[in-house]
Formats: sequence, C-alpha cells, structure tokens
Amino acid sequence: MGSLQCRTLTAPANGFLSPVGANSYQDVVTFTCDQGYKLGGASSVTCQADRTWSAPVPTCQPLQCPTLTAPANGFLSPVGANSYQDVVTFTCDQGYGLDGASSVRCQADRTWSAPVPTCYPLQCRTLMAPANGALSPVGANSYQDVVTFTCDQGYGLDGAYSVRCQAGQTWSAPVPTCQPLQCPTLTAPANGFLSPVEANSYQDVVTFTCDQGYGLNGASSVTCQADRTWSAPVPTCYLFARVNVSLMLTAPRHVNLSLLRDPIRQSLEQAGGFCGDQCKIGEIFLHVVSDTNGARKRRQAGDQVLINVIIQLIVVVNQQQGTGDTTDATVTAENLLQQNAYALRQLARSGQLSVDIGGEHIRLVDSSDSSSNCPSGQYKSNGNCGKW
Repeated sequence: MGSLQCRTLTAPANGFLSPVGANSYQDVVTFTCDQGYKLGGASSVTCQADRTWSAPVPTCQPLQCPTLTAPANGFLSPVGANSYQDVVTFTCDQGYGLDGASSVRCQADRTWSAPVPTCYPLQCRTLMAPANGALSPVGANSYQDVVTFTCDQGYGLDGAYSVRCQAGQTWSAPVPTCQPLQCPTLTAPANGFLSPVEANSYQDVVTFTCDQGYGLNGASSVTCQADRTWSAPVPTCYLFARVNVSLMLTAPRHVNLSLLRDPIRQSLEQAGGFCGDQCKIGEIFLHVVSDTNGARKRRQAGDQVLINVIIQLIVVVNQQQGTGDTTDATVTAENLLQQNAYALRQLARSGQLSVDIGGEHIRLVDSSDSSSNCPSGQYKSNGNCGKW
C-alpha cells in the first residue's frame, strides 16, 4: 500500500512555497511572501495522517505606507490609497503651482517614494507704480493679490483703480497712467494775448500780455491748480492814456535812487488833492540831472545832488466817458490827465509834497516843466527833452 498524501498545495498570490510538490505524510511546506507583502496565516503547514494539511494556505497581504493628506490648496487621487505599489497623484488648485513630485509610490519599506509636495501661489510680473502715482501694497504679485493705484495731487487716474493677479499669471488689467488734471481752456483777453496757447494741464503757467497802448489789469500769469481751477481770473487789457509830471528834489549825494521810489509814492498817495478815483500813479522814474558834459550838477555845498523825479499819471480810457467813440474817450481821458497833472504841480509849488530821506523831510518842487510836451519815455530838464 502506498504512502499517504495530502492535496498538492499552490503558492499564495504574491508569494511562493517550498519545497514545491511536497504533499506526503509529514511533509512540511513553508510559505514566503514577495517583497512588499506580509504573510497572513501560518508560515508553514504539515501533511497529517488524515491527509489534510495542518493549516490553510496563508495569504500575502500588501504592506501599507502612512495615509497621505492632500497639500494645502490642492488634492490627491485616489483618496486613501496607501498599499504597496499604490501610486498617488497630486494636483493643485487653480492659481497654484506644484512644488515637488506630482506622484508618489508606496514602497516595500512602507515609505513613500517622495515627500508630499506643496502648492504655492502662482506669481504675476512685479508691477511698477505709474509716473506721478503710487501702488499698494508694494511687491504684491501672487495669485489673487490685489494692487491698488493712486495718483499724486494734481493728477487723475486713467485706467483701472485696482488689478488682480489671475490664475494665468497675468494681471486683470494694464497698469493705469496718472494724467495731469486739466483746468478750463483760457481765452486771451481782448486787446491782448496769452502764452503758451492751449496750456491747461496741472501746474501749467499761462502768461498774459497786452497789445501796445494797453495796460494789464489783473495777474500777469496764472497757474493751473490741483483742484482744476486757475490761480487767478483772466486779466483784462485796458486802453490807457498817460502823462509824465516832472518834479525835482535835492538829496544827499550818496542816496540810493532805487530806495527813493517807495517813499515818494507813499508821499504822493498821502498828499491827496489830485487823481482820486480819476487816475492812478504809474511808474516813478528818477534821474540825477547832468550837464551837457555829463558832470553832475551839485549845489555849492558839494554833498548834494539834484534829482529829476518823473511821475507817471495814468487814466483808463473808458468809452462811456465820451460819446462811445474811442477817440472821444481818449480825448476825455487826456483832459483828465492834464487837470490832475496841473493839480500835482500846484501841490509841489505850495510846498505840500515832501519825502522822508534819512529822517529829513525833503520837498518835492515843481520843475515848471511837464513832460507832456516830450515824447513818451522822456523827461524835460532845462527846457530840453531827454531819455530817463
């Protein structure tokens, strides 16, 4: 009679047995798992007298790695996979980039083939503040960052007030520009002109000039301000007539002529008796009287000089003063000037005009000459006209 035999064993999946084909009474079969698998059951079995094995064939179970967690702002697939040879893939949310391995594999030593990656915000190009403006916050350029723009005083924003860094690493709008604010366009005054023409941007300066024979009434220049208004109204150009009244004064030889004008003007304004609302005092010209050889004429004391004081009286030509015709208005204005020039000379003759020079009151006297008989821009001395 033959030996007793158990059924022939088959190696477990992902494992093997030894010796192969052993199945006789008291044969011992040993089981081993492949790398990455662990034995689930008896490591060996014996063929018994009743022709059965002492234990079932074991199984080989895959080893497991630590359970993975998705990175912040990302996810993994498949969720919960952590057995030997399992592959887990990582993906980042929109607007984020993957820093690290895009997939990892569970290894036989129960470790993953690489660390879990991170998801970092994608970046747009760094922005520069517009000229004459600023941006905030400085350096912000990550996904979903919002940058806000402002302009300096006197400038207005042309474009988007703010931009956002998008998932495609582009900004939601171009960087705006800061354009100078504009004031209303100016028109040259009648009988005058302005320069530069059409200048009306913030801090632009416009200068006004009147035609020959006209005087400027108002600011000679205006500046466009941050509130879009001009610093002063547009001036007017008025037609005027003028006459020069020639007076004399004796002053110390060392006197500074440039320092005499204000005291003389103040003395004339305080004196009254001429002009009033009819005319106004214009320029005051001072000239040390010279003889024909150019030597200064001095008093016998030798420490004083004789100064010719030319006082310009001005009357605005108002057409309503005449018949409505400019010529008639000019004649009327010139008559007013002659009357006030006469009144001024009378004040000088009566000793009512004086100027304080170094604490000394020095009289202005009538030279008995009015430059109305001389061309404009000249004075009369000793019966002769000369340039001052």
